Amino acid sequence: MWHDVRLIRIIREMRRDVVFFSRSSAACQRVGLRRLSDGLCGALFIVLAGCGTSMSDSVDDGDDPLAPGGSAHGDPANGDPGGGRSMNGANGGSGSSGTFDPVDHVVFIVTPHGGLGHASGLTRGDGNAWSFADALSSLEPYRAQTNIVEGLDAFARHQREEIRPHETRPLLLTGRAGSLGTIDGYTYSIVHGGGPSIDRLIANAREFEPITLRIGDELSNESVRPFMHVAWEDRDQVAPVAIDPKEAAERAFGSLADPPSEIVAFQEGLADRGDPRADESTSWVFEDHMELVRLAFAHDTTNSATIEVGDPWWRAGFAWLTGFDPGNSGYYLLSHTAYANNRPGGGNYDQETLAWEQIQTWFAEQVAGFVRKLSETEYGDGSLLDHTLVVWTADGNPREPSAHRASEVPVVMIGNLGGRLQTGQLIDIEGRDSRYFVDLFRTIATALEVDASNFGDPELVGEPITELLSN
Repeated sequence: MWHDVRLIRIIREMRRDVVFFSRSSAACQRVGLRRLSDGLCGALFIVLAGCGTSMSDSVDDGDDPLAPGGSAHGDPANGDPGGGRSMNGANGGSGSSGTFDPVDHVVFIVTPHGGLGHASGLTRGDGNAWSFADALSSLEPYRAQTNIVEGLDAFARHQREEIRPHETRPLLLTGRAGSLGTIDGYTYSIVHGGGPSIDRLIANAREFEPITLRIGDELSNESVRPFMHVAWEDRDQVAPVAIDPKEAAERAFGSLADPPSEIVAFQEGLADRGDPRADESTSWVFEDHMELVRLAFAHDTTNSATIEVGDPWWRAGFAWLTGFDPGNSGYYLLSHTAYANNRPGGGNYDQETLAWEQIQTWFAEQVAGFVRKLSETEYGDGSLLDHTLVVWTADGNPREPSAHRASEVPVVMIGNLGGRLQTGQLIDIEGRDSRYFVDLFRTIATALEVDASNFGDPELVGEPITELLSN
């Protein structure tokens, strides 16, 4: 059998940690050859497929064809089929031959206006005896795989007077304020995200392209748009976001020369969808976005995704769900006039409160359905959920959603990242030093072995939330 060591040296100069997992062009893109042309990527695998060679750029001399004593062909007599690893990834589902090399994935789901449960709270009980409250009861089957962290802030307490209510959303996943901007027609300024946001940090650390998806149309006012976003490419630079699932799927999978059949079927199923910006489209857009993320994770085309559900001025009425029409202000109105501040909103208070609670319950059902599909997706020797962390939070406090402040906000985390996180915990960090979103995200980065030392505002850095980390 033949292999060209000179070719391996060339690739190493381009990227030190290239791993040859399979003969698939999609797998080639997964492992970091996205910077190469499709032609070179395909040609490389044609060469390797023709000689039946699997190679890995490994520090293990026995696996390294360029290391002393290394062999690209391995030692079959000792159970080594060759110096490489096969992958689940874009090679087409789970169960490929050889040793499985899992990728840990994280998806961030952000709902607007404290849209996470009811004002009465997310849980019942405390300690190890807690359970989900009614609004989140659909998540009860996954309680043992869940952590709920209560009391997080996106900004320092002494900044309460400096940061106006509508300014906190861009800080949620970035942990750092960017430049100030102004909103046309308003008397106050807004702050941009100080980026990159945590989803970008996680993806960039492994040289993936993160996915950012949005449910609901953006307002036409260009000056308002920045403060609606949670995903930021860099300081003052909003991350590219896709609203239409067809556009999102093309971005996520369009570069795959030989996409797996279930990705093809998914994209074909999007062809006859309606207007993704319409109120009644919210249901299928949410479902399609989550299915896109599942497929991208299952085939390792990315390791990080964010789903922005609406924004602080979301006008979706949800009449298709609740049977109640709140008028043109939609979700925004409901967040302000139901039990948002634990006081009657007047007028249609009872109807608005019921509609608000129905929407929050529906949000939880969508997340639960997504988690169920992750648990049913084979990935290596287990399920995709075994190597996925679902982080669901809101841009405000569920007990006071109309305040527009990312203060004392809960986070629901489902998944243990291959055993790296302890789960089943209800953690209230109110009053602790590690009370900021920055601390939570640095803790997640620690579990992922991602360097987050420069992430977020240094003033907001406390201590890791050690209860989350496995020993």
